[in-house]
Amino acid sequence: MNNSVIITGNKGFIGKFLHNSLMKLGFKVIGFDKEKNLQNEKIVKQIMNNHSDYFHLINAFAINDHVKIDKKTNSALTSPLSEFKEYLDVNVTSLYSVCREFIKTREQGNIINFSSIYGLISPDPKIYETFLNKEIGYPVSKNAVIGLSNYLAVNYAPNFKVNTLALGGIINNQSKPFVEKYSKKVPMNRMMNIEEILPTILLLLNEKNTYMTGSLINIDGGYSII
Repeated sequence: MNNSVIITGNKGFIGKFLHNSLMKLGFKVIGFDKEKNLQNEKIVKQIMNNHSDYFHLINAFAINDHVKIDKKTNSALTSPLSEFKEYLDVNVTSLYSVCREFIKTREQGNIINFSSIYGLISPDPKIYETFLNKEIGYPVSKNAVIGLSNYLAVNYAPNFKVNTLALGGIINNQSKPFVEKYSKKVPMNRMMNIEEILPTILLLLNEKNTYMTGSLINIDGGYSII
């Protein structure tokens, strides 16, 4: 069993949880986050060359507007184009760089990328505060993650499997009004607990899961099908 896993974004909310959980389950895990600039192609090449014996890659890094402390407004008509480009640079271009160097530096492997329900449907402004509507760069970039994953899955099978998770909202100190409005839109009547990601991750890491690639798995309590 090849249980070696690279996690990018391993100090973020999702990445840290996965890193710690997989370590406890006996996986060999190494993580990279902001201390390694994944926008720097030379650094990405170095990481993947130095760890070419790792079989699995979980990409959990991304810009999301809730982590931007200087955020005041995000009107799609007035926000600077530089912010939009930043989403694409980190969430798409850097992801592409990491994935392709992973593929180039080994003969086979398994990639798990993270999209979002907002890569499938548009954010509903009614559940956000007026001045904190979801920034347009986030759903656009998360939609692109799906296309990127599918392209890689088609072109680098059968040696590489590439699958994508579209996550719904995870409970993480959001305001009570937001949680209530969001939960009303979910058939399960609540936001997701972070622990509920792990069973699907383990499915995708399972050595017996040999025929699943190019799949988009929604973990959203039914939000995206309404």
